[in-house]
Amino acid sequence: MSPRMLLVVVVCIGIANTGPTSAIETQFDNASAPTLCAEVDNVTFYMTSPVLGFQVTATHPVYGPSTCNCPPNFMDCPPPSGDDFQFPPALPVRLYDNGDWVVWAYRLESWWRPQGMTAIGPDGSMTDAHYIAVSKKIAGAPSWPEFCVIYQDGNMRLIPHPPISLQCVCFGTSVIVGPVTIGDRPYSEISSVIFNASDKSLTLNYVAGGSANISLSVDRTQATADVSVSYSTSVPFGSLRSMYVTETNSDTAFAQILFHGQTVENGPALDVDDTIGDEIFLYRLTSSAHNQSAPDIRIRTCPPDAPDSVTAGDTAICSNGSTSLDAVVPPSATVDWFAGDCLTGEYVGTGNPLSVSPVATTTYSARVVDSNTGCMSTDCESIVVLVFDSGGGDGNGDGVVDGLDISGMVNAILGDGGASAMICAYDMDTNGLVDSVDQMLFVDALLGA
Repeated sequence: MSPRMLLVVVVCIGIANTGPTSAIETQFDNASAPTLCAEVDNVTFYMTSPVLGFQVTATHPVYGPSTCNCPPNFMDCPPPSGDDFQFPPALPVRLYDNGDWVVWAYRLESWWRPQGMTAIGPDGSMTDAHYIAVSKKIAGAPSWPEFCVIYQDGNMRLIPHPPISLQCVCFGTSVIVGPVTIGDRPYSEISSVIFNASDKSLTLNYVAGGSANISLSVDRTQATADVSVSYSTSVPFGSLRSMYVTETNSDTAFAQILFHGQTVENGPALDVDDTIGDEIFLYRLTSSAHNQSAPDIRIRTCPPDAPDSVTAGDTAICSNGSTSLDAVVPPSATVDWFAGDCLTGEYVGTGNPLSVSPVATTTYSARVVDSNTGCMSTDCESIVVLVFDSGGGDGNGDGVVDGLDISGMVNAILGDGGASAMICAYDMDTNGLVDSVDQMLFVDALLGA
């Protein structure tokens, strides 16, 4: 049995603690059961939601990988059961190689499903393939480790490039990508897989109908697979498969399920209850004798990125004034704005741009919302708008309105320098603007001084 890896799965849905909400929710069902065999995938979570996409991210475990020794351990394992189907032997076929990315297709002599898949790339193809392996050169090193393996039964395993101290890291927990057939050994059979050289993506076509597109990236910190879903989500859109015997003999030990940043469930992976959430994190805190270097993995559904940047028409205004907030986002996105951070701050409004009139200096945060799904970005971008008190006429702050304030009033009328404590002091009628009305009121204050 191939090694597995530890997974973190995050499902990012469009539900906010404040502001607009989305109807998209993800149901996490725990179908795990105890085992004594370290080669049995006894940890199983099904994920059900009307998603349009999700993201799988593999990162190194918190305790740090120290070995890439990944042998199987069949102690206390039952005899093999079930039928395997025989296939004629075939040499591996190289689907693509540009000196940076390398993709191979493999056929096994026996496989538990009755058919293989057709694997296609710019440089070759294979019928009845059972898995493909994608490698990418490590930046600055003469090494091309496999980082993504996809099997005909829909299982995908993902690992980051190893840290500099290691030559490799172990695979571990897998993610079934596709419409899942539930059972003792769940699956989502792939009829064909195509490697697209132009954008380094994979197209999966399913026996049950529909397809998925997977965009890949990897470095020494993480590996990422962005999945676009074009298949039925009336069944689970994916499943997590892992192994737990004990905390120190496991591919994953704990599961944490969150809903918009708040923990809903957290405990031993076998004991976590079924629940609705937007994030599931499968993790180990203690080094394991089995697949010690297998990584954590994160899955998010339809995760829009945070805004590229946010701006304000004026980043400093007078009290009772207003400014316009703007964010650089994709055309299909809307923007939710919050006073403070976007998790705990007060919802201000939705729009891009959005006019605001803060009464005091305020940090505004922008969150992207996918217009098609309602899914929201997990990160935000912020900007500070300074607010200065209006009125009084004492621009230089010496406590009196006198001739020393005249030049400041002239600058304020001309609009030189933007809002500041000095300029806003000349907003005599406190309407947020310095204009001819304030000029007359200033003269009155000056003559009365």
